[in-house]
Amino acid sequence: MLPSNPGTPPYSAPVTGAVINAVKPSNTMGAPQVIFSSPEVTGPSATYDSAASTYSAKLSWGDAPTTTGTLFAFQGEHASAFSAPYTRFTGFGRRDNVSVSNSSTVSNQSVTLSSVANSPLAGTIGVPSGITLHNTQMALRFGPSTSLELFNDLGGPTSFSYTVPVVAQSSLTLTAVAENRSSPDYTARSTGTKFNLAPGTNNVSLVLKAPPTLALPLDKATQVTRASEFSWSGPPDPVRKYSARPPIFIS
Repeated sequence: MLPSNPGTPPYSAPVTGAVINAVKPSNTMGAPQVIFSSPEVTGPSATYDSAASTYSAKLSWGDAPTTTGTLFAFQGEHASAFSAPYTRFTGFGRRDNVSVSNSSTVSNQSVTLSSVANSPLAGTIGVPSGITLHNTQMALRFGPSTSLELFNDLGGPTSFSYTVPVVAQSSLTLTAVAENRSSPDYTARSTGTKFNLAPGTNNVSLVLKAPPTLALPLDKATQVTRASEFSWSGPPDPVRKYSARPPIFIS
């Protein structure tokens, strides 16, 4: 029988092990990031114990009581304790064919970090007038279903040069999010993504589209009913997603 909450995955299990060749974290040296990925689940990032050089991850998934995937691990150094992007990656490793079964602890799954080459990825992000770049995400992608977030640069620059790892049989994915919070109750957001980027590319161009603007009902309108018209103005081609935060009452 599945859980009564349909949003809760029915299967879960912990995975633990050591991260071999890890560098002790400091103000600038980040802790190793360990992520499990299979067709049924990716993540979350594991908790790392720097004193023992071990990790622990609690996985949740659906579809079948057993899932088989890969443990990925990487470590890098930041410019400061408050900087998300890395100035260099010190190691990368993977452990394939890790099988996890529901409610069974999978232990001794060590991942060895090996030295990894670093390369820049540079370019520009075009942001439409009226909105501001909110964050830039960089991910390492293996095939169609495995994507590992390397970092999330909040308020990053529109002209960038990020350090990325050079990992065989992988590509990079760049995602940018810009938004305009014109009021506490309304946010216009534009998201764009570039796939299949290669380390060393220096002319990446990601141009965000202008988000739609709410036309009706007017801001702070009253007496809005189910028969009221909701409409937006803006470019006709973007994929759009609308959501309403509570409290919202429509009679």
